[in-house]
Amino acid sequence: MNIEKQVTNLGLSKELKENGYPQEGLWFYNSETMKLQRGFTSHTTQEGIMKWSIVAPTCAELGEKIKEFPQPVYCIDRNSWVVDAVPLSKDNEVLLCEDTEVDARAQMVLFLIKKGLLK
Repeated sequence: MNIEKQVTNLGLSKELKENGYPQEGLWFYNSETMKLQRGFTSHTTQEGIMKWSIVAPTCAELGEKIKEFPQPVYCIDRNSWVVDAVPLSKDNEVLLCEDTEVDARAQMVLFLIKKGLLK
């Protein structure tokens, strides 16, 4: 499986960063090239990564963030993952579909951050 299927897409990665998701992880989108890269390069510092790059969390990294919550993320067919956050929502308003499990988990993290349930 290629790495692009194992980390969040660029759009969700940007949204996570904008909503305060910690910019720590194994994979990043380079903010100049928007290409995926792993951790450090020989000319990059931790501060540089956190300021100028966008973390691309893996499925496992996102799972660690939400392990204390029920994880209603499930596969409905080979290319469709559903996030059913209704059990966590008073308004029963959240049911999202994504192409990959990692993007579905990212949507769950965004939901929890926006509801103030995760920092």
